Formats: sequence, structure tokens, C-alpha cells
Amino acid sequence: MNTSRTIRIKRPGSNDDNGLERVVGSEQKPEQESDVSSMQEYRSNLKKKIRRGVIGTVAGLAALVVGFSSLYKIQEYEQAVVTRLGKPVKVIVNSVSEDEQKEIAGKYREKGLAVSEGAGIYVKMPFIDSVTKIDRRYLRWNGYPEQIPTLDKKLIWVDSTARWRITDPLVYMESVRTEDQAQARLDDTIDPAVRNNITKRGLIEIVRNSNRDMQVTEEMRDISRNVPYVNEGRNIIIEQINEEAAGKNTNYGLEVSGVMLRGLTYVREVKESVEQRMISERERIAEKFRSEGNGEYERIMGEKERDHREIISEAYKQAQAIRGEAEKRAIEIYANGFSVTDTNSDITVTYQGFNADPQFYEFMRQLQVYDRSLTNGNVTAMLGDGNKIFGLLKGDTATSATLK
Repeated sequence: MNTSRTIRIKRPGSNDDNGLERVVGSEQKPEQESDVSSMQEYRSNLKKKIRRGVIGTVAGLAALVVGFSSLYKIQEYEQAVVTRLGKPVKVIVNSVSEDEQKEIAGKYREKGLAVSEGAGIYVKMPFIDSVTKIDRRYLRWNGYPEQIPTLDKKLIWVDSTARWRITDPLVYMESVRTEDQAQARLDDTIDPAVRNNITKRGLIEIVRNSNRDMQVTEEMRDISRNVPYVNEGRNIIIEQINEEAAGKNTNYGLEVSGVMLRGLTYVREVKESVEQRMISERERIAEKFRSEGNGEYERIMGEKERDHREIISEAYKQAQAIRGEAEKRAIEIYANGFSVTDTNSDITVTYQGFNADPQFYEFMRQLQVYDRSLTNGNVTAMLGDGNKIFGLLKGDTATSATLK
């Protein structure tokens, strides 16, 4: 039966003179000494492995950092300048045209600089080389609206704009460095070019391109004939502005193109005067239209009244003719009589006209006259002795015989 023993390994900082271990209890056995040696060897190997792993990881991370810091990418819309401790050592040219790219690349190769062309991934010296990326796309410049007098002393508000791009990256970086500085340089070159070309020309040269006939109404044709003659025109003025601005910006590695006058308006005082004149002219034209309209209205109404009278007159004429014909026919019937035959009973009834007994007709007419006259109570009739009606009223037999 083995006797158990307790073995305590010395901890760091122990004051034991042995430096390795202290045995509590009975004396050590050979087997126990072998276990302690194996444990110490295992710990030593483990520490070596951990140390090698840490060193390898640090070395790998360092290599990775160095590798990534050595690579950089140039996009399709970029160009770049590589500097080493502040001195340019390489230019990456990525121009919009092949001829321009070859020209700029050849210029810097003659100066002894390294040149690369196009977009891609490039290598640089880590930590000592720095890369400045520059946009190669067309950018927009917007000027400030300003009052400019024309040659014919008319103040106008001019609002201009332009497109520009960076053609020479190294010259750009050495002269202006940032887009804000480039915009300031463009302010100093484009604005004076616009002002100079406008002040030495009349307003008609700025707003028109040619002397083509204006598409105006008939009423405005007289006004359009008084428009001054155009000698140059707006397109030529803009071309000259572009030439002046482009020539002054090549020293900064910039190219200016497409300067445009996007706004031309009168100043407030002149604008009010022009608007009032336009209002007066429009009112005059409107009054002319109203006058012509009123004249046309009167003409139409006159024709309408004339046609109305002609129609009424013709209708009255036809009505009177019909009425006369009807009265003629009625008189003939009253005078000659007429016959009516009943188709069911074949009985014919004959009415004799007044021509059959003229005296009786005369008597009836007189009765009708007296009836219309004497039925009004306010009328008093004076009949003489010789009046036939008076004789009839008296019962004169001679008169009655005459009437019969």
C-alpha cells in the first residue's frame, strides 16, 4: 500500500531557499520527482509556443499594414500626384482625351518624373509617399449676379455660369491645390471677361444672335421693324468670353469651356419703365381690338336689323296679299252664295248671296252699323224723317214695302 504525500510547488515570490519546491511530510519518492520535471517542461514549451504565436501575429499585422499603405486606387474619374516628403515624384494622368493624355505624360517624362496613365491600382513607398487625388470630371462654376452697363447706357442684371475641369494635375496642385481656390481663380478671370465684353456692346448685341425676322403678330410688326441691326450677336460674344477666360486659366492647370449667360434682366428702375411701356403698348393694341370689335358688332347688328325689317316687310306683304285674297273670296261667297252637299244624306243646301237681294243686304248693313253705334249707352243717335230705319221704327208701310 502506497503512502500518500502532499507536494507543494513553490509560488513566485516565495522565500524558500530551494527555489524549486518544498516537500511536506515524508521524504520524496523517485516517481514524484519525475512528475514535477514533466510539468515544468510542459509549461516551458507552452510559453515558447505562445511567444512565437504573438510574434507571428504582430509580424503579419505589420506586413498587412505595410502592404495596404503601399497600394492605392485611382478611379476612372480621378487623376493623382504622388509626393515623397513634399516633393513630386510621380504623376498619374487620366485625361478625357487620348491626345491630351499623351501630351501631358510626355511633358512630365521629359522633366524626369515617373508617369502612369489611366485608372487602376498603383504601388507607392509606405509612410513616406503621399497621394493627392484630383477630380478630372467637368465641374460647374456659378458667378454672382451683377449689374453691368451696356454700351447704350442700359443697366442689366447678368447671371453667368461655366463648365471647367482640371487638365494638368501637377500644375493645379502647385498653384491652387483645392477646388475652393480654383473657384476663386475662376471668379477673378471669368467675371471680368463677362463684364468687359458686355460693356463695349449694345443691348441688342447681347440678346440677339442674328438679324432674322421676328415672329410677331401683325400689330407688333411695326415695332419689330425699329429693332437695331445686329453686327455680332450673342454667340460671338460668348465665344470671346470663353477665349479670354480659357487663356487666363491655363497657368493654373484649368480648362474653362461652356461659359453661358443664363440670366439677362433689366435692373428694377429700367425694368419698371420697360414694363410700363409694354403695358401701354398692349393697352393700345387691346383698345384697337376693342374698337374693331365694336365696329364689327355695330355692322353685324345693322345687318341683323336690316334683315329683320326685310323679313317682317316681306312677311307683312305676303300676309296682306293672303288676307286680301281671303277677303276677296269671302266677298264673292257673300255676294254669290255657295252650296254644301251632305255626303251621307245626299242633301244639298244652297245659300243665296247678297246679290240675290241687294236691298236686303243694304238694310242688314245699316242694322249692323246702328247696332255697333247704339249699343253704347253714351251715344245719342239723331235720325231724320227721311231715314229708312226711322221710317221702319215708326211702322211706315211705304218704308217696309221698299225694304221688302
